[in-house]
Amino acid sequence: MLFYHGTHINGLKELNPIFKRNNTIKKPVIYFTKNKVIALLYIWNRLYKYVTFHINDDGIVEYVEEFPNQLFEFYNGVCGCIYECYHDSEIIYESHIKGVYISSVPVKVNNTINIDNAYEKILKEEQLGNIIIKRYDALTIEEKDNFRKGRIRAIHMQGLLKPEDEYQECMANFMKDKFPNEWLVAYQNTEEEIKEMINKWRISVGLCPLK
Repeated sequence: MLFYHGTHINGLKELNPIFKRNNTIKKPVIYFTKNKVIALLYIWNRLYKYVTFHINDDGIVEYVEEFPNQLFEFYNGVCGCIYECYHDSEIIYESHIKGVYISSVPVKVNNTINIDNAYEKILKEEQLGNIIIKRYDALTIEEKDNFRKGRIRAIHMQGLLKPEDEYQECMANFMKDKFPNEWLVAYQNTEEEIKEMINKWRISVGLCPLK
């Protein structure tokens, strides 16, 4: 099967498992996708990650801007590559996250697609109908409000009010710069309010609420 891995690191012949504090899977792994556009979105040159996309009901990638010109700011001028890897399910297998594949062992690269400017490539994929980009100005008031609530919750869940490492520090600075109102609300939240918002989210995704 063919898998893709997007990164700003060029020239690799083999991909190796790594572990970062912000990884969803808490062990050294390599992340893969079967969707080339998703791999493109992971060509990322910042310490923190702020990737706002999902797969819609038609199987198309939808990228949503949560602030004006988000796509341009994150991807314009960013270069990297998409690595293609052919392996069976014993080497690369689906994780507990739908559509996310992982490997805990080194994986040989079979082909490399060089990307000179990720932003320009994403716009070409948009023209081809392979990605839908929802610009910030086109969002409804309800959508903007939902994102606002999600950001406040994320500030707490990621421990950004009291950063303990470089990743958290960079992410906190980004959130304070782009979303100062949400940052202020999060700073003023009581412990009870924090617990309530996190539990609402946990219940919505099928998790047990915190006690």
